[in-house]
Amino acid sequence: MTNRLRALLRQLVDAEVVRQPRYRAWERRHVRSAARAGSVVLIVVLLIDAASWSSTAPAITALNLPLAVVGAALFLVLRRSGPRRNPTGAAILLGATALATSLLPLGLVPEAGTIQMAYVPLVVVASALFIPWNTTRHMAWTFLCLAMVFGFVLSPFAARLDGAAINDLVTITIDSLLVSVGGHLVLQRQRRSMYLQKVQLRSLNELAARQQRDLHHLADDLREAARVDPLTGVANRLRLGEDLRMVASRDVDRGSGAALMIDIDRFKDYNDGHGHLAGDQVLRLVAETLAANSRPSDRVYRFGGEEFLVLLPGATIIDALAVAERQRVAVAALGIRTDRKGRTDDDEVVTISVGVAPFGLGTSADPTVRADEWLRAADAAMYESKVSGRNRVTVARDEPPEGEAVA
Repeated sequence: MTNRLRALLRQLVDAEVVRQPRYRAWERRHVRSAARAGSVVLIVVLLIDAASWSSTAPAITALNLPLAVVGAALFLVLRRSGPRRNPTGAAILLGATALATSLLPLGLVPEAGTIQMAYVPLVVVASALFIPWNTTRHMAWTFLCLAMVFGFVLSPFAARLDGAAINDLVTITIDSLLVSVGGHLVLQRQRRSMYLQKVQLRSLNELAARQQRDLHHLADDLREAARVDPLTGVANRLRLGEDLRMVASRDVDRGSGAALMIDIDRFKDYNDGHGHLAGDQVLRLVAETLAANSRPSDRVYRFGGEEFLVLLPGATIIDALAVAERQRVAVAALGIRTDRKGRTDDDEVVTISVGVAPFGLGTSADPTVRADEWLRAADAAMYESKVSGRNRVTVARDEPPEGEAVA
């Protein structure tokens, strides 16, 4: 039995929830809204009563008008108060003003006692149910109501009331307070449950948003990984197709830009003599060297096998030749000995043949078709470097030479 009572009290008080900063902010926001609405209702009721009793009970009119001013002042205070200010004091003062508005006319105009006495339970219950303050503040409001009612009964204002009216007032007040306490506990439990559900929903939304961001990042990483050659680390043919269309469409109008088609000389012989693992290492070293000797705006692609392509957006033919020559010299400077069978020169190293094609080549107006023409022109220039002795740079001509492929 004791444990059940403790569990019930824990559910009613729920100190862990009440102490949370977010719950306090939520409570302040709703208390402020409810008190602001209550001040408007109080002003309207006071003005209506003042107009209704202006001829028969001028004292009520004289009492209600200043109280309406107090209600208006509370409304302004609640409206201008910041989100971190606790509005509970203004809410309790508003309830006390409404209760005083119900009690004082009982002594001033006894004949209006039945109507004015009906305001007492309305004020007590409405203040308890519609202002979502916590249990501690509700208890403070309950004791304040008791103190005001008993203070009124013992004051000179109640001298004109008979015993039956005073008994009715005390009975109505106690019954209203009991109803307000029960209603408050039920509503407070529901409010806290709604708050916890709201917090849980917010946490789920934040988790979903975080997972969505992670999925976007993962998709970006996968998209980027799908466009990188896993062996050499440079861009692959998929990325080349995307970049080539963009560069071609942009640089056609500019009349600048170039492409370098690069092939590793006698790579098949090196691969057969040293094995595929050694050949893979040569591919990686050549790719790193090409990237290191390119401009920041250039991009290196593995075109296929031992062939690489370098796009030089915005480059003039002089710029392209300079980059190509720098790359050719750098690869030769790696000093990777070929040790080719049947070769008497032991100093032979891995070299590259380069074909340079300016983006101005081609006759088609379609950027995609013209890009293919550029690649064919660069490939033909690279072939000419091969047949001319390898380890050299050749600029593409409008009509590339015909011949057989050379390794």
